[in-house]
Amino acid sequence: MKAQWFLLLFFSLCLLLFASALAPGGECKIKPGNSYLCVSPPFVQGSACECIYGTPSPTPSPTVKPSPESYYFSNDPLIKLCRNSLGKDVGGTPIFNYVIEAAKSWDVDVELICRVMKQESSFYPKAGSPAGARGLMQLMPATAKGSCGLNVDELYDPYKNIQCGTRYLSAKLKEFRGNVKLALAAYNAGSGNVKKYNGIPPFRETTNYVARITNGYEGDGRFA
Repeated sequence: MKAQWFLLLFFSLCLLLFASALAPGGECKIKPGNSYLCVSPPFVQGSACECIYGTPSPTPSPTVKPSPESYYFSNDPLIKLCRNSLGKDVGGTPIFNYVIEAAKSWDVDVELICRVMKQESSFYPKAGSPAGARGLMQLMPATAKGSCGLNVDELYDPYKNIQCGTRYLSAKLKEFRGNVKLALAAYNAGSGNVKKYNGIPPFRETTNYVARITNGYEGDGRFA
């Protein structure tokens, strides 16, 4: 009798091991489109999911962004326009150098800075608006004072204006969790209005401003 129980137990264990060998070697991972991929082989058709021999596709590598130096030689039409239009400051330093420095300092995309300057001042360091905004990135005196401690007479200094404007834009990108359009809307109309309307404020100037800057822009706003 003991021998029969021993044989029954032996065959039960063998059957269990055989069934385990047919089971998927790992859990099934849900993939887009309601398809599934098993972490490890073999192929098994199951009620829960379909496992396919192999391993999941590797996670795509993050997009490699250009190095700072590459912008000096970029043939991108906007970057070339930005680089060539800015010219040099009174000391002979290319103003585009300040754009690169600000981009690295405040983690803002070089292209986005150039797009903002093109829209704000057409790359003219002495630009001014009837509302009182000044310089390349059209900073309001109160904004420049509160964000960077700049006085009114400093807003036409290309280096200080680019540094402060980029710093302010970086703060808006952080405030709105990397949403470039909302950050630009806040740069133009203020964070309060973006929060009030829970999105881009319905002001013609602001909607046009955001649309013109982001048209064709594929970046995430950040330099790194």
